[in-house]
Amino acid sequence: MNLKTLASLSFVAALSTAAFAQVSNFDTLNGYASGVDVRLARARAEMLRAGRAEGESNLVVSADYINRKVDAAVDSIERSAHGESGRVGYNWRFNEWSVGAAIGYGNIRTDYNEINSPAPVPLHGYVTATSTEGIVWVGYKSGAWRFSAVGAVGTTKNKGRRTSDAGSSFADYDSSDSSFGLTLSREIPVSDALVVEPFVGLSFASSSTDGFTEQGTSPDRRIVRDFSMDENRGAIGVRVAGRQSDWTPFASVAWLSRFSGGDSNISNTASNGSNLGVGFVPAASKGLVFVGAGLSGKLDDNWNVAGTIEYFAGGDERAFGLSLTVGRKF
Repeated sequence: MNLKTLASLSFVAALSTAAFAQVSNFDTLNGYASGVDVRLARARAEMLRAGRAEGESNLVVSADYINRKVDAAVDSIERSAHGESGRVGYNWRFNEWSVGAAIGYGNIRTDYNEINSPAPVPLHGYVTATSTEGIVWVGYKSGAWRFSAVGAVGTTKNKGRRTSDAGSSFADYDSSDSSFGLTLSREIPVSDALVVEPFVGLSFASSSTDGFTEQGTSPDRRIVRDFSMDENRGAIGVRVAGRQSDWTPFASVAWLSRFSGGDSNISNTASNGSNLGVGFVPAASKGLVFVGAGLSGKLDDNWNVAGTIEYFAGGDERAFGLSLTVGRKF
């Protein structure tokens, strides 16, 4: 074998190694980031559920469930997340205004798997996220017009693990989360028992994550620098509600479009200090269709309840959610 042939083979091998390193780096970062972007996705539902002005003065207890899947079309990582959250707060009613505050707790687990990997053990792992947050909301009604807004700030404790044929690595890292959503709508009575309510809305969500160093048995452990992710969307849709004595069935359909955020860059180094560059984590969707339905009403003079079923679909993601809220007047 002459020197020219040997040099050519060495060059090809170097390119192959670099390409594998880039893919591996990309997938690793996407796995850790998947535990963050599912929390950004929750802000969309918060915007669409923002407090309505007809709410009574009462103690409010609510529980939510989310199940979200992202396929591997935009990258080689398939993700699935599920979890629940709850909150306790109080809503005050002042004439046309409704104002409330609550504290919340949530727990979400995201599992990810590398698809079509040539490795003997394809990359896979999970991220668990435990969050605490404070939430405030306001609603206002003037004639046929309604305005609603909701904001939240909180902290999240993340625990991540990734496993490949090189071994296992794990990391603990913290995030600071914030979100804000608002909607403006107008009631259009169709009959005494049916109201159509077109609306527009905006949702802003962001999360800042502290850097961390992986531990474990894998020789390719990473040192990940601080990174942030955000997602900002506009919404347009319509809500239809019909009153049956003390109960109100309702349904909504909307289109949500991302106008900024979503894609993220995360830089890291190897545990030996080698610079691995910047990985690009793409957003799962640009546009989403939302469909929701629910029922609200009074159990008696002091108790009221509301429940919703929600579904988001678009791009590479599908998300299903349930929400139940119980109010007690004193």
